[in-house]
Amino acid sequence: MSDIKNPAPFYTLKQAAKELNRILKVDYYDSKKLLSIALVYDLKLHAYFSGDISVFVDTNFYFLNKREIAMPIKEITEEIINLEIAAFGAFLELSTYSIEKIYHFGQSDVNNYGLENITNLNADATNQPHFLSCSPLKQKYLKYISEQEIKEIKILSIFPIRNTITKENPTRPRKYSTYRNEDNEDIYHPIITRKDIFLTHTQLTRVADGVLAIREANPHDTQKETSNSYKNRKPQGKSRAKEHAQIAAKTLANFLWNQDKDNQIKIKEMAITVHAELYQTEHREQLPNHSVSLKDWIKDIAPEYAREAGRPKEI
Repeated sequence: MSDIKNPAPFYTLKQAAKELNRILKVDYYDSKKLLSIALVYDLKLHAYFSGDISVFVDTNFYFLNKREIAMPIKEITEEIINLEIAAFGAFLELSTYSIEKIYHFGQSDVNNYGLENITNLNADATNQPHFLSCSPLKQKYLKYISEQEIKEIKILSIFPIRNTITKENPTRPRKYSTYRNEDNEDIYHPIITRKDIFLTHTQLTRVADGVLAIREANPHDTQKETSNSYKNRKPQGKSRAKEHAQIAAKTLANFLWNQDKDNQIKIKEMAITVHAELYQTEHREQLPNHSVSLKDWIKDIAPEYAREAGRPKEI
């Protein structure tokens, strides 16, 4: 990519295709071909979010095994993303599912699957993979977690929403689906179209240099069909506190099942374990009265062996 002396930090799909055709001296690339490449190869595509949009985030903070800092990490992650959206605009990475929907149908409602990650352009330009590394809130989260531990945080999903839609307060993306919650209030979920998608310079370079790899199956998407299994993670009339409790339950259960190499933990046992763990946290007030009832929160992400009848195998 030495042909670009002053690279732009990001490109629309149309601009990226034009630049690739110029650099490679071909007439091959267009917006839809870039989408098809991203379906097969590990090309990261982003949607640009700006304006009055808020997010809640699902992370694997339990991987750190430090329950006392779990919620500060989650809250700070949300605060960082909200700040970037409000102050600068933010590039959020599309899931493979969303890319597929946009490729075939022209748009994707990200309410079901969420977005994969946030890309800080300064971090991207300096080859720093973790979004927290360049955050202006760095000193705040360093009170809770070390630089090394920061690298272990992984965002599973980001769910952006709007509470109001007004002409006086435009946002990107511009299209939204509407959901009426139990309080008879409208909640708006962004719809991503081809015009909302961007490539960073780093991703454009990877296409031009031919260094893309076959995309690995994302267990978060493929393990249990996220549009069904994670449907309770989106804000559909529940309180935000209960949404966080359900996210925490699914995250912890998913983590424990991933560690269950002997395929022993059934849904009932997992519900009891997760209930006991979350009862020691700020989620206590949102939990079902009976631990077994937590099965309804996690059953749709359970692996097949956890659904089988019978007692778990003896070790």
